[in-house]
Amino acid sequence: LNLKPEDTGWYMCQKCSFIFQNPRLSKEYIEAWYGRSDYHMENQAIEEGQIGHTMIQLARLELYLAMNGINIGATRGATCLDYGCGIGAALNFMAERGNEVWGVELDRREIEFGRKHYKVKFVNRPEEIPAETRFDFIFTHHCLEHVFDPNEFFAYASRTLKPGGVLLVTVPSWKYSNTMNFINGFDISDNSMFDHVSLSGFMNKHGLFQFSCMYQNNDDWELVALARKSTRKNYYTVNP
Repeated sequence: LNLKPEDTGWYMCQKCSFIFQNPRLSKEYIEAWYGRSDYHMENQAIEEGQIGHTMIQLARLELYLAMNGINIGATRGATCLDYGCGIGAALNFMAERGNEVWGVELDRREIEFGRKHYKVKFVNRPEEIPAETRFDFIFTHHCLEHVFDPNEFFAYASRTLKPGGVLLVTVPSWKYSNTMNFINGFDISDNSMFDHVSLSGFMNKHGLFQFSCMYQNNDDWELVALARKSTRKNYYTVNP
C-alpha cells in the first residue's frame, strides 16, 4: 500500500482482507509494554471478573469443538499450549485432568498470579519450552490481534503441532459487526483485525488447513477457527 508514517489509521489489504493499524507498534515495544504490565493500574489486583472470564474462554467452546468431533472434556494425557494465556485459567481444567499444559505469557503480574493458583507451566516465550515438545492441542484467545507479526505464531504452531493435533484460534473480527462498539474497543495495542479469509491465509502459508470456522457475538463479534496440519489450501485465501 506504500503507506507513510503520517498515514495513520486502519488499512485493509485488497488481496487477502488482512486489516492492520498504521503505524504498527514494534515487536520490542509490545513485548516491553506487556512484560512491565504497563496496562495495569498501579497496585491493581487481578479482578474476580477477569478470573471468571478467563476460566470459561475454552469451556464456552466445548459444544463447538464437540460438533467437530473433539471432546476436550475427555482429553487425557495430552500436551497442550495456551498462547497468550494471561493468568492461565483457561486450560487449567485440562491440567487438573492429567494433561500437560504450557502457557506463554509476557505479563509478569499475570504469571505471578497464575503460578500461585494453577497447574499451568508458564514461560515468557515459546522458545523457552523444550524444543522437542509437540502439542496435541494449541489454543489462543484474543491474542493475535496484539502481536507484531502473526506469522511467528503460525510458524511455531505448525512446527510443534502433532499430526492429527488441533489448533483453536479465537480473535475479535470486524466482519458482521454492525456497531461502533467493535472499533471503539480497539486501541493502540491492537495491531491487526481478521476475518476467516485472512486468518486461513496465515494458516495455509504455514502448512495448516482451516477445517472449520464460525462467527459469534460475544459482547461483539469474534471469529473462532479450527485448523490441522495439512498441505490442503482454503480456496478463498491469498497468503498475507
